[in-house]
Amino acid sequence: MSGGDGSQSLVDESAIRDLAVRYCTAVDRHDWDLLAKLFLPDATVAVPGADRMRGAGEIMARYRRGLSKYSSTHHLVTNHEITLDGDSARHRCLVRAHHARPDDSGGTAFTIGGHYEDQLVRTPQGWKFKHRELVTAWTEDGAAS
Repeated sequence: MSGGDGSQSLVDESAIRDLAVRYCTAVDRHDWDLLAKLFLPDATVAVPGADRMRGAGEIMARYRRGLSKYSSTHHLVTNHEITLDGDSARHRCLVRAHHARPDDSGGTAFTIGGHYEDQLVRTPQGWKFKHRELVTAWTEDGAAS
């Protein structure tokens, strides 16, 4: 699913899928240095129930704070839809994100299902997020049971 020609489109699509996987790896490992490298310095992120995050510094700070209450996370992405337009691209992928709570927190897990809507830009260092939005389809909260 792309716009563009031939082998360069295949290379770009592969790099964009890899960007989405590296995002999951960075978040799950709490590798904030890797995560910061995946975003443009002036990138934005939107997640349900929160103000839009602006700039790599704010994005990293909010991720650190938001994920610190979980003992581990496990993000899976699939069904990548990519539309190329020169040095920019749109990317949509499904996500299932499992967030495990410490045993003493009153619940076991919080899981989200939905998709990411991304605007991407090709840079000399590779494809980066210009904007990432999480669109939630469902949630499951172990503390609510």
